[in-house]
Amino acid sequence: MPMLDIHGAVFRRAFENVKPRALFDLRRAPFFDLTGLGRNDALHIIHSHAGTHLRCAMDLRVKTAPGDRWQLKRQVAEFTHVLAEEISSGPRTAILLFNRSDSVDFFVGLVPPSTGLPFSWQFEGPDARIIRQC
Repeated sequence: MPMLDIHGAVFRRAFENVKPRALFDLRRAPFFDLTGLGRNDALHIIHSHAGTHLRCAMDLRVKTAPGDRWQLKRQVAEFTHVLAEEISSGPRTAILLFNRSDSVDFFVGLVPPSTGLPFSWQFEGPDARIIRQC
């Protein structure tokens, strides 16, 4: 979810609809004050709906130098295995927190097409729009 681009009602609805097994915060500087939803309410929603809340900070700015992009691709590949391990039993759902929509698209583009896992990925935006399947 692109936290700078969404309303608190969208945040709440996403957790109620997805019922994530895990929440991964990929932002370098987390915040939870959203329009229409205060920090305490957002944290209550997270703790009520997500079994696990992990921080995996990544520099997902779209204008990344080519040399840094290779390192970032490795980080994303490693992260997909951490994510897969976390959701391997029970519902295979997770919510990922990003700063902006362009970071979501950038991250999804870095996910390796073949992760060698027994299931596939489906990335959806907060509006349930499918961004990528792999």
